[in-house]
Amino acid sequence: MSLAIGLGVALLVAGGLVYLLTEGEVSPQKVDGPKIIAAGRAYTREMVSRKLPIPNSVSVSDLVAHGYLKPSDVAAFQGLDATILLTSDARRPDFVIMRVKMPDGSDLVLLQDGSVREVPSKAP
Repeated sequence: MSLAIGLGVALLVAGGLVYLLTEGEVSPQKVDGPKIIAAGRAYTREMVSRKLPIPNSVSVSDLVAHGYLKPSDVAAFQGLDATILLTSDARRPDFVIMRVKMPDGSDLVLLQDGSVREVPSKAP
């Protein structure tokens, strides 16, 4: 439970950083961290219940398209490639749990320890 709360706070921080890194080009948008966490879990539970393999990641846009999230829940990521990694390793605080590709070519990553970093983009 504390990991989920920490993740939610970190996602809110990540949303704020997205806004700051885009230098205010768009109006500030809301990121609903707890809903994103719940959507990722619901998506994973559905894959398990359907006996389908759980993918390593799912895009935020896919979660919206399949009804797990509303566009307003992730408005700050509109036009950006935001991906949630569905597997984690509690022993590795540097494990990336969310990646957002920024317009400048860098990636904004949310780490399992709750910190947010800007890193060079990985090739698609």
